[in-house]
Amino acid sequence: MLLLGMQPISYHVYEIQVGNFLKGVKTHGHVKAFTLPALIDIAELHGFKVIDTYGCGFYKLPTFLSKILARIDKRHAVYIGVLLQKP
Repeated sequence: MLLLGMQPISYHVYEIQVGNFLKGVKTHGHVKAFTLPALIDIAELHGFKVIDTYGCGFYKLPTFLSKILARIDKRHAVYIGVLLQKP
């Protein structure tokens, strides 16, 4: 799932599945990690509007290349963020 940029089914970050094809299914488990789709789903479930998303960093790559790849592929960046607007 991570290779596809989706929230792994076994990584429970919310009371229902978010960030993958099981969105909305009730879950049980511990918080482990967030993916970009999971952050977006949680924000939208709470009524926020997603203004922008961003990624920063790819491990073991030179800084200039890391910045370029993080802009192209936010889902696999080391750090991800979501800019939200209150309803």
